[in-house]
Amino acid sequence: MKISIISIIGLLSCLSATSASANPFISMAHKPYSAYADSLEKYNPHIITDKDSAWATQTAQQMREAAQVSGDKRWELEADFFELLYNYHYNWDKPNRLLHSEETLNAVQKIISLAGKSGYIALQLRGEFFIFTHYWFHCENHENAFLQWNKLEKLLAPVPAEDFPLKPYYWQHIAALYNRFGEYEKTVYYYGKVLETPEVSLQQGHLEWTINELGLIYRNHYNDLEKSDSCFRAILELTPDMQSIKRYPNFTVQERNELWAALAKGNLGTNRYLRGEYDEAIPLIIQGMEGAIKNNQYNYPYAAGKALLLAEIYMMKTTFRQSNITPTKRASGLTRNGTSAAHITSSFGKNIIKPCCSITAQRATMPTHGSTTIRWKTPNALPAKNITCANCNAPSRKYTGRNLKPSRRSAMPIAAVF
Repeated sequence: MKISIISIIGLLSCLSATSASANPFISMAHKPYSAYADSLEKYNPHIITDKDSAWATQTAQQMREAAQVSGDKRWELEADFFELLYNYHYNWDKPNRLLHSEETLNAVQKIISLAGKSGYIALQLRGEFFIFTHYWFHCENHENAFLQWNKLEKLLAPVPAEDFPLKPYYWQHIAALYNRFGEYEKTVYYYGKVLETPEVSLQQGHLEWTINELGLIYRNHYNDLEKSDSCFRAILELTPDMQSIKRYPNFTVQERNELWAALAKGNLGTNRYLRGEYDEAIPLIIQGMEGAIKNNQYNYPYAAGKALLLAEIYMMKTTFRQSNITPTKRASGLTRNGTSAAHITSSFGKNIIKPCCSITAQRATMPTHGSTTIRWKTPNALPAKNITCANCNAPSRKYTGRNLKPSRRSAMPIAAVF
């Protein structure tokens, strides 16, 4: 039986199309990183924690197949990098994790070198960022983290955010690290970098977080409630129109907008409280408290802090007996649902007594994405003053060298290197 050449060509075309549809990385070949960054993020081993080694092996094989079929050798390096990341996160809680991590760092350095020689700047940046987060989050070696950031920043600065959508996310990380050590001028500077590309930042889910952090810094460290208010109001003015959240698809746009509106209103309520405007503060704090946990189970600590603040206001306005009826019981209920009583006491109880000293009680967890055309101008940082709280004598500690312990923990979004 003879098979025509046309039939063979048609069959090969069908097989090629089937292979391309089954292998998502083939369609990403020979394209700039910005064209497939969001799709590749779905395979980030740091975020995807419910996949086994069979899934990881198949994913790496598909990347190598994409390199072979398309001739785009970048995907060979992507496969190597993916395998290293998966093994790194899988083995982190194992007894030999330190030895394994050193092996991983050496292997990542080789990938960075090859990517740099081949002009794969996006892979090079992600590799350098992985090393930065390794020193910071996993080793808490802050000196090496800062040194690694200096190296990363030189590569990152000239790359447009439109070409490398993770750029605002990297600025956000170094800002948070400086914030952790009380370097507030540098913190504001790097958060300002995030705001230079608001469309990309909001699309990647970093704009609201950044503006919220600036609002907290202006309140707690510069004692400028006007600038703090302007930041929280700016969050309320954002109108993202995306139909889904790229990195965290479990949140709808409506849920995301409602949550950030609640957080902003709650923080505006705290500012009213600090001004002594208790009647205006109460409805805002209630909105923040209730809205924070409506669609997000991770925000019980935030809501409990607001409930305690509300109890403090009622204590000032009425009597202890009346104030103890609702807000403090609400805080107790939130404590049982979301966190331990000891954590609430340590993180939020002191915030009610000395609200100028705490930032943690005003933060919340919100992995989000969206898009907008809003242009947000970075508020000018005020001269550093009143950084040491006169009420509690809590100095802000500077980064001075090896093994320095930060003055407090800083809430951070999930680290992403993909």
